[in-house]
Amino acid sequence: MKEAKDAALFDPQDLRPRRVLASVATEEGRAFHTTYGEHEREERTLLAMDPPKDREDRWKRDSAIKLASTMRGAAWSQAVLAFHGALTHDPDQDEARAALAGLYLEEFVRAEAQRDAARTGQYRPLVEQYGDREMRQRLQGEK
Repeated sequence: MKEAKDAALFDPQDLRPRRVLASVATEEGRAFHTTYGEHEREERTLLAMDPPKDREDRWKRDSAIKLASTMRGAAWSQAVLAFHGALTHDPDQDEARAALAGLYLEEFVRAEAQRDAARTGQYRPLVEQYGDREMRQRLQGEK
């Protein structure tokens, strides 16, 4: 009797639990993406400031820039992992797929602005894989 009850809890044909898990992972990804944006803004703000004249203040500023950059990268990685997790639970989770494509597009644009051919080559196929038709067409126009 217990085995039949357990089997009913884990019915592979019932997609509802998987969709719930995918939604939770997507929400988590959105939260990490928000954190990513906050650290990116902080990093840009610090970089835009004139370097302090005092050596110790310069060191503090440089440390703050490195910390913001590290935290930005960590939040980006966590967002990517969460969105991939959502797609693992529910491959039809369009919101997670679009968010993932957006993250990859942001990095593609950043790499392009820095004229980093290796990174643009790394992110272009990911944008093409996860992006919608419009996003892929925009990339095709840039080749």
